[in-house]
Amino acid sequence: MLKKHNMTLEQALSLAGQQVNLSNYRAAELILIDIVDAVPDCFDALHMLGVVKYHIGNLKEAIKFLEKATRLANVTAACYCNFGSFLAQDGQHDRACEVFDKAIELDASYPDSYWNKANILCLEGKYEEAKLAGKKAVELAPDRSEAWLNFGMVLAKLGEFEDAIAAWNKSIKLQENFALAYSNLGNIFRELGRYDEAKEHCLKALKIEPENTQAMNNLANILFDLGQIEEAENWYKKAVSLQPDYAEAHNNLAICLMQKHRFDEAVIQARYAISFQNDYAEAYMNMSRALRAMGEIEKAEDAVNQALLLYPDSVAIKIELADMSFMLGKDVEVELILSEIENMEIKSPQLYLQYADILEKSGKIEKAIATIEKSIKLNSNNPNAYIRKGQICHMFGDIEEAKKSYAKAEELQANNPSLYIAIADLYQSKGDKKNAEITIKKAQAISPDLPAIYSVLSKVKTFSTDDKDFLKMLELENGIEKRGMEAAASLYFALFLAFENMAKYDRAFEYLQKANNFKSKIINFDVDKQKDIFKKIKQDYTRQDFISMKDRGYFSDLPIFIIGMPRSGTTLTEQILAAHPDIYAAGELLDFGSTEQEYGSYMDKHNCANIGARYIEKLKKRDITGKALRVTDKMPANFMRLGQIVSALPNAKIIHCRRNSIDTCLSCYKQNFARGQEWSYKLDDIVEQYKLYTDLMNYWREILPNKFLEINYEDTVSDLKNQARKLIDYIGLDWNDACLAPHKYKRNILTASKMQVIKPVYKSSVNSWKNYRDHLEPLVSRLE
Repeated sequence: MLKKHNMTLEQALSLAGQQVNLSNYRAAELILIDIVDAVPDCFDALHMLGVVKYHIGNLKEAIKFLEKATRLANVTAACYCNFGSFLAQDGQHDRACEVFDKAIELDASYPDSYWNKANILCLEGKYEEAKLAGKKAVELAPDRSEAWLNFGMVLAKLGEFEDAIAAWNKSIKLQENFALAYSNLGNIFRELGRYDEAKEHCLKALKIEPENTQAMNNLANILFDLGQIEEAENWYKKAVSLQPDYAEAHNNLAICLMQKHRFDEAVIQARYAISFQNDYAEAYMNMSRALRAMGEIEKAEDAVNQALLLYPDSVAIKIELADMSFMLGKDVEVELILSEIENMEIKSPQLYLQYADILEKSGKIEKAIATIEKSIKLNSNNPNAYIRKGQICHMFGDIEEAKKSYAKAEELQANNPSLYIAIADLYQSKGDKKNAEITIKKAQAISPDLPAIYSVLSKVKTFSTDDKDFLKMLELENGIEKRGMEAAASLYFALFLAFENMAKYDRAFEYLQKANNFKSKIINFDVDKQKDIFKKIKQDYTRQDFISMKDRGYFSDLPIFIIGMPRSGTTLTEQILAAHPDIYAAGELLDFGSTEQEYGSYMDKHNCANIGARYIEKLKKRDITGKALRVTDKMPANFMRLGQIVSALPNAKIIHCRRNSIDTCLSCYKQNFARGQEWSYKLDDIVEQYKLYTDLMNYWREILPNKFLEINYEDTVSDLKNQARKLIDYIGLDWNDACLAPHKYKRNILTASKMQVIKPVYKSSVNSWKNYRDHLEPLVSRLE
């Protein structure tokens, strides 16, 4: 008899149970505390009180009372299951698994023990063990929808998507209005790229439970993939407003905001996600990406390192760390991380795309494209994969494949502004300014505030002060830094071009400085490290080294290397040669560097012929005609590799392009380069780079006499006929008059000079630096 309530123990327990069934947990708590005070070893009271404590939000107390209950002789498997579930929510996964095993040992026919254990094993990444437990659960309880739901989640983690779909459909068959199962199906159909089915199932979940935040999050993910960014943002926000501690939705909202270049807001959402789930590695990575975009590099590095501490074996974090290391110029670390990733399993199509980005940045182009193909194999309906493939193919000269990729992306999603920006750039590379402008206007109609749109527009049209696009650029200037350093740099480079075309040089230089200042915040350049690199080149390739490798290379006269500083006339030189019917212009190639990666970067008498032969093999594939007698490689930075080139390919023709030093350096400062040239965003760094380049070329002249032809840009534009003949004579081919009209030869130009070479040769770029004379000190005095 419980004197306080004047009822028996059985009556008190029954009353407490009634209150629990009515969700009156506070009332039930008071009754149960009185029971436990009177009868400390009452199993039913301790078990029920633990459950009640959980429902009123006191997890620690819930664990305490259930632990007491499990020590009693009449403990049940159900009690063990509740105890294990609470431990799991407290992050005590190993202990939870032990408790579930005790439940199974006590009653091997109790299905809840198996599916709860399956959930924990899944969280621990032990998917095969989880599958065994989940399978046992559905065998014991084939009529329980929860068992099939949990089993499907395990199958999905194993990548057995069709079996997961079947499991969830069984769950729905058993419980027609099972919103969670519909939501999960929506998520898996998204993974498979079956977006119509994905959206349909999420909407069904929301029809059943209009405030189901998981379904909202999954629907938002689908809309995001489909490029419906505004709608996605609205659903993410609705989810977190209904469930403020929904960490995953906050994290996804951060990704969505980054897509809209609202990086400051993205950082806030990622921090929310971490505050609700302090071991949320993906949120740390997204915070890192947003901080990087804002130029806060140290904070970004801290965030990605925090993610690595949490999950040191995560392939996603390794990929992010490689990207961060690349940005910081830690090339050795990048290679080490990439070698680790090579041996890790990737199952996510999105991760494959991120991995491909790092490979492309590292010059592993073929591997990058192959990695994108793996992403497409997992999800053939993701337009972003085709856009990325198209961009890489375009960047490295495979224009036809780029066109096919863009066409496929447009077939899947015709309202993606990034797609039309990419296609417009493709038209621009072909010199087709009309179609470039038409295409970029499509992107503008979809998302008029994207700075990248105006970056393309500034290169294909001439602005006036009352031009609506010019006025829009000025409008976007307000608060542009909040959209990230890359967006700000892109807009200011476009405004620089607009003012320069209007001959407003003072205003132009003002915007040029802003553009470079923003860009310099998201790149890393170490002058001292660069000096060490150039010093080592001279140490590695001495006159004696070349003597020892004489007659050791691969003797092919196919290659023509065009070298020099960027913006020194290399593109014009290549265009003159390309006009010759026996010469194929392959553009800026990474092939020599990638060949070195295969055989070792240090050239010796044993591997120089192999490197030469492998390079020629790649070069022949570049010639789509299959008939050229010579093929050009216009990678300006190959001036740093003259030692390797001469050793590996003794018969190669090498043309060194030179231009007025101030014009060259200012022209580099004017460019927003797609890759590399990290030294080009500060005038002091440009001067140091130019000095290193000049010193190295002096060194090559000394130890490699008569191994290369030097040609001056100013001579070429003032005396095209004699300079063109000089080039063709050096190459060793018969003269062809087509070389006197290089602008008439149509080809894709993939450099910053693409719009210049489609015009007849002109002299206006000679001494063009004088327009900015008042802004260029001390650069002018240091170079002159």
